[in-house]
Amino acid sequence: MTNVIQLRDDDDYPLVIVHWRDIIATAGWEEGDELEPPVLKTIGWFHSSSDDTLKIGNTLSEEGKPYGITAFPTGCVDRMERLDLAP
Repeated sequence: MTNVIQLRDDDDYPLVIVHWRDIIATAGWEEGDELEPPVLKTIGWFHSSSDDTLKIGNTLSEEGKPYGITAFPTGCVDRMERLDLAP
């Protein structure tokens, strides 16, 4: 996926925000054109990415490694942005 990039340059695990689309289903009589996947945002520390999966963690260990990993199928990811914390 071209909008997911490796971010391992000056920061081992940079803080990021992932904009992604969730899967939605109904069990009623809604028309198909009434249904759109919601766009959600998740913040965490970038762990890794591949052609099919983006991983971020919600917690950093004392050693600074991310845990509490969320794995996103890249087909659901709209974009990822690096977040910079102001001092």
